[in-house]
Amino acid sequence: MRGRALAILAMTLVSCSTRLVPASTPLPPVPPLRLVVTPPVAELVNSLTTAYSRLNPGIHFDMILESERAAADAIQRDPGIYWFTQHLDDARDRWAAPIGQDGIALIAHPGIGVRDLTLAQVRGLYDGTITRWRMVGGADTPVIAFTREAGAGIYTAIVRQVLGTARLDSSVRIAPSDAAMRFAVERTPGAVGYLPISTLTDRLTPLRLEGVAPTRESVVAQSYPLRLITYIVGAAEPRADDPIGRHYRAFIGWMQSPEGQAIVSAHGAPLPG
Repeated sequence: MRGRALAILAMTLVSCSTRLVPASTPLPPVPPLRLVVTPPVAELVNSLTTAYSRLNPGIHFDMILESERAAADAIQRDPGIYWFTQHLDDARDRWAAPIGQDGIALIAHPGIGVRDLTLAQVRGLYDGTITRWRMVGGADTPVIAFTREAGAGIYTAIVRQVLGTARLDSSVRIAPSDAAMRFAVERTPGAVGYLPISTLTDRLTPLRLEGVAPTRESVVAQSYPLRLITYIVGAAEPRADDPIGRHYRAFIGWMQSPEGQAIVSAHGAPLPG
């Protein structure tokens, strides 16, 4: 009887122990989603990825901060990486999806005596045909125009949307960053430059363009004439049947959703309705 009792006890312990085995094998962790980020959109992308990881604890991001040129080279070398940019010219022949938008505000030294310009007048300031502010109804002060460096997304937008086929005048000075642009225009009598609307401060009053003030609302309404679009770019559209591709697709879809666009709005303007 004692041997039988031990056998029953042993069977009971075995029976209990089988209940501790998981019903299914845990899924392997998702590798980090790799993103190349350019400086103008770094804060936006950080906010988006932080919020998305909070909602999806198994998703993490590997972000690399690069210049536009280096980012374009990176996705050419590695088709499994995606790039955030406002410079779509460097992304030709690649897949791209819009994420958000911003406007480009014209800023000027307060002594110029002008508060409203047309796009044709802005072109004249930068191609050298307008050399003094009195030519557009302002003070008799020389025009000192500042631009961002070639390769910056905002520079490319100004060339496309303002200059067109006109050439930038050789007297135009280069500001290598938004901060440098702001400092130069504040300190230089007769200066004019440009910044993303999302970076404006109270220290400089932006000029109206074609009678429209540069505001988030006018960008959303598409009544303001100068806009920047933020894109996520890759060698090809992420595939739904690829284990990593489906996570990129989910992230992109979330960024374009009302929840993601609410975060975009804090850094510029959401996509048009």
